[in-house]
Amino acid sequence: LYNYAKTENGGLDASLDPGESLTRLSDNSFFIPFTLADYRPNLASNPVITPALTDPVFDIVRSRNPIDSLNNVDIVLTSDKSKWSRCIVVETASQLYYGGSGVGGNIATVDDAENFYLRKSRSVTQNPGTDGDFSAAPEADASDMGMGWFPGYAIDVETGKRLNIFFGENSTYRADNPDADALERANGANMIWDPTSQVLAPVAQNTIYPAVGGGQHFIYVTKQEYDECAELRTRIDGIPFRKVRALQQVTWAGFPLLAEEASLNSYADGLIPNDVVIKLRVASPYERIGGTGFNENRPAYRFTIEGKSPSELVSQREVDDQLDAINVVPNPYYGYSQYEVNQFTTTVKVTNLPARCDVT
Repeated sequence: LYNYAKTENGGLDASLDPGESLTRLSDNSFFIPFTLADYRPNLASNPVITPALTDPVFDIVRSRNPIDSLNNVDIVLTSDKSKWSRCIVVETASQLYYGGSGVGGNIATVDDAENFYLRKSRSVTQNPGTDGDFSAAPEADASDMGMGWFPGYAIDVETGKRLNIFFGENSTYRADNPDADALERANGANMIWDPTSQVLAPVAQNTIYPAVGGGQHFIYVTKQEYDECAELRTRIDGIPFRKVRALQQVTWAGFPLLAEEASLNSYADGLIPNDVVIKLRVASPYERIGGTGFNENRPAYRFTIEGKSPSELVSQREVDDQLDAINVVPNPYYGYSQYEVNQFTTTVKVTNLPARCDVT
């Protein structure tokens, strides 16, 4: 049911990730490359809860968003609201919930929003609702729809640029649903990133509804520089071609759950009890972009040092400090070093020497 990466031996997508190196980043990872997420959960015999767009058009997204375009990203979760990311909030309920299938029946989303379209609820501010509890809707932005705040930010560690990051929620898990009393918390329609630890709900019906998955608060990271999801927003609700243009910017998808013993803070207190950094890394070679421009289009940096200049050492203590900084590397020397170019050389280096000196 939660096997949304079909990359195991013989799986439908095994050829995309032989060896499952990208779908098993670590034992406790809940992120995978977005392009590897299964988009075919519409079979009554094989229902799947997935962060992908559950539509055949996702095949085009895959073709335009190859594995080798993955970026190295740091995701920071923080209670500091000044660092939160303004973002779109998408509907994560698939057709299994609202499409009348054998496993889904007709469980309506809010205003019949469809999978991977904007949530059809009022946008929210960073201010808490009337009672300040995170499970209550935060203050609404009456002039807007489908926009929320992700409690943190994403950084491309190679370029240093801040990236667009957004999340979703399954609005069938809301308080006015007849089965809401079976939920740990009715968190599917509050426009807040607040997953629970509930994997399954004790619902006495043969539908997909028991598969709560924490409210399906999937996280999506892009390769797009942060603009408060302005461009994504204009495309995500568009015709299939425009939607593909939006989703080909998404590189990573996460399916988070709270640990059973964990709890979130109130919305007023910033949700996140302890700041945390999630690091997503792939092996990517240093390459030229192409062409023969400045530095042959290799990475280049220019910097300026201002207000600093060399000065004469005037005290014995300063002289001693500088002498202490001189070192021989590697130390100890085991008969070889990284500086040596072949087996016939023996090389060590003396570091932090002054411009003029005698070495004995």
